[in-house]
Amino acid sequence: MEEICLSECVLDLFDYETLIRASAVNKRWFSVCGNQRRRKRTLRLNGVSPERRFQYWIHEAGAAPKKIPYAIYEARLDDFNDEDGYNAEDELAAEILRDVTRTFPTHPCFSKTNGTGQTMLFNILKAIATRYPEVGYCQGMNFVVAVILLVAAGSRSKQQKQVPTAENSQFSYADINFDYLGARSQVKQILESEVFGLMCAFLENFDMKELWRPCVPQLKLRIYQFGRLLHRKLPDLEAHFSDIGVTPDFFASQWFLTLMSYNLPLDLVVRVWDVLVIDGWKTIFRVGISLLTTFKEDLMTVQ
Repeated sequence: MEEICLSECVLDLFDYETLIRASAVNKRWFSVCGNQRRRKRTLRLNGVSPERRFQYWIHEAGAAPKKIPYAIYEARLDDFNDEDGYNAEDELAAEILRDVTRTFPTHPCFSKTNGTGQTMLFNILKAIATRYPEVGYCQGMNFVVAVILLVAAGSRSKQQKQVPTAENSQFSYADINFDYLGARSQVKQILESEVFGLMCAFLENFDMKELWRPCVPQLKLRIYQFGRLLHRKLPDLEAHFSDIGVTPDFFASQWFLTLMSYNLPLDLVVRVWDVLVIDGWKTIFRVGISLLTTFKEDLMTVQ
């Protein structure tokens, strides 16, 4: 028993990459390090390193088998501007552009009007709208794409040693910028197509098409499910909300539409998504309940 406890304590110190390498040593190590329970625990405790996070998301979200070549991504952009499709004057394009300027407006990557970050974000969102015309564009997608862009850029810049290393604890997604891209349009194109591919996987493999489709049908279901969970886990808080006329959709809609990216600090959002890509929607439910539990005492005094 002591040996098992000791091994668990040691494994808790492993980061995700070390755990995966250890699981490949032999069958015994795989049984200890490679099981789903241990993987999830390591992700919750230590997360994934910034230089590996984007590839980890691609793999776990199921985007790796169907990486989208830039030529296909570019064709989607051309479709958007085709005379028989959308054009820059269309209401959809205007709506996307309007939300692009509101996406992380104080972040160095997106603060400059028509800068590299805003342009890349706009391009990816309009390509998504063309790829999935039944979905089009929905508020919330802009924050999800922006986070993926930052993680993809962080992975590339880390590999090129353009940002501080994780080892000295100075790395933060709040400090990422696109300066290292410079005028290298080919790198930008690759980055955009990779982010586009991961967004496609999110839409198809995590049932997010129904979340962002017109009339947001799945959002209503998620809000209902969260309401029932709130009733079971925090009945006194749920009763207080009912007394003051607050329903779950008042605070939880943004949680689901943006996958928490609008409400949490970026460095915490990516840790949530590390688990989201393997656990799915229940991750958002758990984080939501945890947030309400943390602030329950203050919330109970709100009138």
